[in-house]
Amino acid sequence: MALCALGCASSTGTFIDAGDDAGPALADVGTDAGTDTGTDARFCPPSPSPPFGTGVGSTLGDLMVEECDGSPFRVHGEERCDFRATVLIQFAAWCAPCIEAAQDVGDILAEAFPAGDVRWLFLYTQTIDYEAPDRADCEAFRAGFGIEPPGKALLDPAQRSEAYNPDGTLPFFVVIDRAGRVHARGHGWSRDESAAVFDQFDLLDAINGIPAD
Repeated sequence: MALCALGCASSTGTFIDAGDDAGPALADVGTDAGTDTGTDARFCPPSPSPPFGTGVGSTLGDLMVEECDGSPFRVHGEERCDFRATVLIQFAAWCAPCIEAAQDVGDILAEAFPAGDVRWLFLYTQTIDYEAPDRADCEAFRAGFGIEPPGKALLDPAQRSEAYNPDGTLPFFVVIDRAGRVHARGHGWSRDESAAVFDQFDLLDAINGIPAD
């Protein structure tokens, strides 16, 4: 994958709405229904099924990555049922706006959604030396930026999240609901206007529009 260095040349917010461009198809990695079997009565739809795409209104395909301790993690796994929305952020350590986003996103979302029903997942794709990160790199990233639940640092050394971000520009964000439907997507970050970036490109409005149950 050729992650776009040009998109990280400055911290100017360049968040874009992909509109209804479906983008490349994503692979179906399973048909697990993913129903919530706990005592929480929240509605949890079946795991998303094809056709898949990446544009707003499309259904995002599943992605298998790892947590920092090596545990397997599926974006559309049962854990999604505990949250009404998921914000996926593709991250590389050499990307200055990615660093700023990692410092800001958790605070913005935690303040906007104090009920803890929105999670944010950082997909760590490359180290500062443009190498594939390992578990130690992932843990250092998680600890260094204080990423705690409902946030999570995830290891993506094979850059499988490229399927979510066809143009490769970083940092990249996508908001999905429990059913995997894309409500907002785009790229870019501005430290001075981080909250405005979320507002300007309808990220918070998109999340607010997703029903809690």
